[in-house]
Amino acid sequence: MGNMKSPYMKLFAPILGEPGTIPDSLTSFEFLPNNQPMEILAKSLCNERSKFMSFCAYSLFLIGGFNELNLNASLIPEIAKVAPAGSSFRQILHYFQEHLSGKFREWDYGPKKNKEVYGKEEPPEYPVDKIKAPTHFYYSKNDFMSSDVDVEKLAKKMKKEYVRELYLIPDHKFTHLDYLYGLNSKKVVYDRIRDNIVTCGDNKVTNLHP
Repeated sequence: MGNMKSPYMKLFAPILGEPGTIPDSLTSFEFLPNNQPMEILAKSLCNERSKFMSFCAYSLFLIGGFNELNLNASLIPEIAKVAPAGSSFRQILHYFQEHLSGKFREWDYGPKKNKEVYGKEEPPEYPVDKIKAPTHFYYSKNDFMSSDVDVEKLAKKMKKEYVRELYLIPDHKFTHLDYLYGLNSKKVVYDRIRDNIVTCGDNKVTNLHP
C-alpha cells in the first residue's frame, strides 16, 4: 500500500501511522459507521437540491480517484448513503502503517511490544507466497486506493501458478469507485469477470497488459 495516491492517506498516514500514536484502547471503535444518523446527514448534504452536492462529489473523488465523466451524478445521493461503509478504526490505522512502511504486514505495536508478540522488532509480512487459491487481478492506473504498482508487486510475490491473470484495465482514468458505479464498468471489467468465471477450469497463467 506504499504507493496509494489518496490525498487522505498522504495527509494522515505520517501523523497517525506511527506505532503508539493512538493508544490501543482507542482503536476498537467503528470509524464512519453506516447507521441512521450518518444516513440522515448524507441525505441532507448530498441530494440534488443541496448546495453541498459538489462537495459530496469532490469528497468521493478524493477517496477513489477523479473521473467525473464516468459517474452518473444522480447516483451520488445513493452512494453517499452507503459510502464509506464503516470499518474498525484500528483497520484504518493499519492501512496508514502499511502505507508508511510500504509493506503488507501485521499490526505494528512498536519495537518493544513487537518483540514480545512476534519475537522480533518488526512485524512479519503476510506470507502471500503460501496463497493457493487461483487469483485474477483486475486493477487500474487511476485508482487512488489501490496502486497499480502495489498490485503488480503483490502478484510477483505470489507463486506464478496461482496468478491466473494480471489484467490492467485499458481505461487509464478508471478509478476505485468505477468498479461499482462506473458507466463503462460492464464493458471494461464485468464482462471479463463473467467470461473468466465460465472458463475457470483453465489453469494457465495469463498476463494481459493492453
